[in-house]
Amino acid sequence: MNLKKKIVALGMVCALALGMATSAFAADYSGQQYFFKAYGGAGSVLNTWSSSVKAGDPIRLFNFTGDASQKWVLVRNSSDGTYSIRVKANTYYAINRSNGSGHAILWDWINGQADSNMSLNDHNSGGKTFTFHLAGGAHKWEYLRAEGSGYGAYVSFGPAYNGNDASVLW
Repeated sequence: MNLKKKIVALGMVCALALGMATSAFAADYSGQQYFFKAYGGAGSVLNTWSSSVKAGDPIRLFNFTGDASQKWVLVRNSSDGTYSIRVKANTYYAINRSNGSGHAILWDWINGQADSNMSLNDHNSGGKTFTFHLAGGAHKWEYLRAEGSGYGAYVSFGPAYNGNDASVLW
């Protein structure tokens, strides 16, 4: 085998090894408890709107209190690496895109996977600033965003992140 072919073969092996190492050591945020602060929401956090967790409950912003309605768990889907954001009080329910309004609601994860599975982007490689967008279905690439900046503001799914939009940073 001539030198040129050996170099090409070595390059291909290195590229394959790098690709395997990157996926094997990618950060996994699964199972950790989070309070998601809306960067465009004046310090407010994601909050289930009622104390009893049930399908259809809206997700809104609320002042940080640290109670159960503000605790979330990221659950990683092992088949495709996407995440669902589930309320810690009952991880059967995940943040989901409402078909009617586009608002974020709680829905059972089993029947709402297409509008609950999200790709996670870690913007500072430290698990402190994320964006989430739907990973599949009719609303793929819609981002989880704060619609306002105060108590009771809706959280919804909307247009793609443009790099300067604080309403999609959590």
